[in-house]
Amino acid sequence: MNKKILLTGADGQLGQSILRESSKFPSFTFIPTDQHNLDITNPQEVSNELDKIKPDYIINTAAYTNVDSAESDYDTALAINSTAVNNLAVECKKRGIFLVHYSTDYVFSGEKKEPYYIHDKCTPLNIYGKTKWLGEQAIVSVNPNALIIRTSWIFSIFNTNFVKTMINLASKKEELSIIKDQIGQPTSAHDLAFFTLNFLFQNQPTGLDTIHFSNKGICSWHEFASEIIYQSYNLHIVQKKPLINAVTSEEYPQKATRPKNSVLDISDTEARFNVNIRNWKDALNDVLILISNAKQETIDG
Repeated sequence: MNKKILLTGADGQLGQSILRESSKFPSFTFIPTDQHNLDITNPQEVSNELDKIKPDYIINTAAYTNVDSAESDYDTALAINSTAVNNLAVECKKRGIFLVHYSTDYVFSGEKKEPYYIHDKCTPLNIYGKTKWLGEQAIVSVNPNALIIRTSWIFSIFNTNFVKTMINLASKKEELSIIKDQIGQPTSAHDLAFFTLNFLFQNQPTGLDTIHFSNKGICSWHEFASEIIYQSYNLHIVQKKPLINAVTSEEYPQKATRPKNSVLDISDTEARFNVNIRNWKDALNDVLILISNAKQETIDG
């Protein structure tokens, strides 16, 4: 039986990645929305839309993700990352709709030396992390049937992200300074999108759950940048390799404080859902090949 999925934030990199993966799941019908045709911060608008569409699932990829801008734009970040999530949770609870929502590694302080487990204490350091944590808490307090997926360092072929920024900077600069003392796990939005849709396809989900999903392998931002440039050069995406200097967080001040360690433990996700999540370097290679092919098509076209 065909199931309807209402996709919020469909113009973001995760939303677009889900739409890209959607062809692999013909039993789902997707209704993509973004801020231009559905204001999820408006509870009445959410209610009206759900009455009209009657979806079986909502996948909420809408988020305020500019970590530094959030420091001076608390109200907007709170509205999108928490108030809107509460609206969705309330309406899903009323109608028995299953909600998938994404959160972040930045709900953690980074003081722990080991990877973070699902039930570790959340003490976010910045406004972005705080508003995402409030979004999680909103879902828990409403208690709909829902899956909260915490993820980290997302990249894809879509929109602006760290991978595309590094490629762009490599073509303009001889030297780059990248932070070496913040570690985490890069995550392909394409891999996360497939995991999400496969989860809904394979299961009849009920209850409320929180899991972690990122690609395997721990690295610093400096190591991530170095691998991006290395692979991009080999794929002829960039014509030269800039010098990549490793600097500390103190040497590269940013508006928002980031956790020094935001590695998510994903072993529970692999075991429970019987998946073998691949290494971020392999996932990166796939994305860079797509970028390379798109670049070649532009040249040929």
